[in-house]
Formats: sequence, C-alpha cells, structure tokens
Amino acid sequence: MGLKYLYDTNIYINFLSGILKEDYLFSYDFLSENDILISSIVRMEFLSHPNIKPQDESFFRELIRQFKIIPIDFMIEDEAIQIRKQYKLKLPDAIIAATAIFEDATLVTYDKKDFQRVKELKLYR
Repeated sequence: MGLKYLYDTNIYINFLSGILKEDYLFSYDFLSENDILISSIVRMEFLSHPNIKPQDESFFRELIRQFKIIPIDFMIEDEAIQIRKQYKLKLPDAIIAATAIFEDATLVTYDKKDFQRVKELKLYR
C-alpha cells in the first residue's frame, strides 16, 4: 500500500456536492494505491450535516465501507486533549488532527488555516 491519508469532513462534503477541485482523491487509481482512513468524528460530522440528503447519506455509507474507520480511543483522546490545549482548535478538529498524527497519516482538508498551526501534523499540500 502507498501512503496513508485521512480526509477531513469538508473533503467528503465537497465531493458529494460536486465542487471538489481534486477529483483524483476519489479516483480508482488514487484509492487503490493509498490507504484512506476515516476518523469516526468525520463520519459523525458528515452524517449529521444539515444539508445531507437521504440519497447522499446512502452514498456516503457505501463509500466509507471501502476505507478503514479509526475509532476514538483513549490514546487519540489524550492526543486531542493536548492539541486542543496547545493550539486552541475546536474539539472535532483536535480529534481529527490527533487521529491523523496517531495513525501517521497525512490530513487532506480545505481548512489548512487552523490545522497548519499543529506542528506534528502532516498536511496534504
């Protein structure tokens, strides 16, 4: 397997709404060559998004079956607590950052402004 990537919630929202600029992130070649992870908080954020239509939810549930979902355990919680304290991120963002760090994955997000402060985090471009 290639590299590990953890997609932020906004990547999925933009993909399903048709405004994702980086369509290749969901291409067969990219997905088959890399390990795509999903934080359980991303799953919760996306499925609870107020603009999600029932057909989008079904598609997303089908889409994530092919990726590894990373549950929030005590080690990720402890990392998220430290990130939240040190960098003042919102709790969901701290959990996403902690998951990426703990899994040694590169975070793919459109919210680079907040996440770039986390020095331990690898950001996609």
